[in-house]
Amino acid sequence: MLAQESPCGPERRCIFRSYCVKETVSIYARAEIDFRASETCPHNLQVCCKLENIQVPVPAPNPKFECGVRNIEGKPVPIVKSREEETDFPEFPWVVAIFLNASTEQKFIGGGSILAPNVVLTAAHIVYTRRTQDLVARAGEWDIHSEIEPLRHKNCLVLETICHEQFHTGTAIYDIALLILRTPLELTHHIMPVCLPRSLEFLNFERCFVAGWGKPSFEQVASMRNVLRKVDLPIVNRTECQQRLRSTRLGRYFELHESFICAGGERGLDACTGDGGSPLFCPLLDHPNQYFQLGIVAWGLGCHTEDVPGVYANVFQLQKWLRKNLKDLDVNPNYFTPTFTTEYFDRQMHSKNLTKL
Repeated sequence: MLAQESPCGPERRCIFRSYCVKETVSIYARAEIDFRASETCPHNLQVCCKLENIQVPVPAPNPKFECGVRNIEGKPVPIVKSREEETDFPEFPWVVAIFLNASTEQKFIGGGSILAPNVVLTAAHIVYTRRTQDLVARAGEWDIHSEIEPLRHKNCLVLETICHEQFHTGTAIYDIALLILRTPLELTHHIMPVCLPRSLEFLNFERCFVAGWGKPSFEQVASMRNVLRKVDLPIVNRTECQQRLRSTRLGRYFELHESFICAGGERGLDACTGDGGSPLFCPLLDHPNQYFQLGIVAWGLGCHTEDVPGVYANVFQLQKWLRKNLKDLDVNPNYFTPTFTTEYFDRQMHSKNLTKL
């Protein structure tokens, strides 16, 4: 679908910049743009474009399948330290918005990620007290308050909720859950799964991304963000994270449970209220445009506080539980298994150890 009509003048329409072209368009690469700048379009990623120059690509019915592939510029993009910003559509096609069906509308309650056409990974604290029949997973979403995206999102009812048996509501340990969808998703350009971690020596977790629709700040009363935003974070090792958290109101005897991992601690760079369940994902060393999920947003002490990392469910440590349930569900492991480059097999890529994070 094309963007909705906007006051751009005759024979023009608001559309994403990458879909306003002169000759040809690639869904992975921006072509030459022919547009007239306009402040009337609802989003800064849109422009006023002549109708004759609008080309919205139609995804192939059976796209080349690779988990965790970031859709941007058609080439690997290095992570650089940046401020919070909106994502492109559909930059991270595995990120899912989770809603609760209310009497008159759907209420946004958190984030998640696609592992397979019928499986969404999220935090147990998001869904633990909810009735399964009230949960809706929305894939292919970008702006949760409009339908301006070139490709439609997909709302999926949840058939079953599987929370970790040792999840504890008071401490949020083992904060991991699977949502089994009633109808499997059709994988396409804007709806694809994320990878799960593979061998330790092939992972890059120096700086990772978290993506969600959470509030800009802990104190803000306003609703969640409209547009999916991303923020890049440093992973904080286990010992350092525990020391930093002990310097807060948690006190000097606080023990960081093994089911948690930490990230952030840089001013202005953090997940926040409403990001619960959203994925923390990192690039593979040998495939920097392919991402594996390392964590799930669990809890934090405020937001954006310098030297206070956010706490995430440790997907790497919880893989045994995760893979057992996926096997019991008869999920094809090809959906979440990243590509493998043998040239890295004998290399010591870095000195950090995930088991200590």
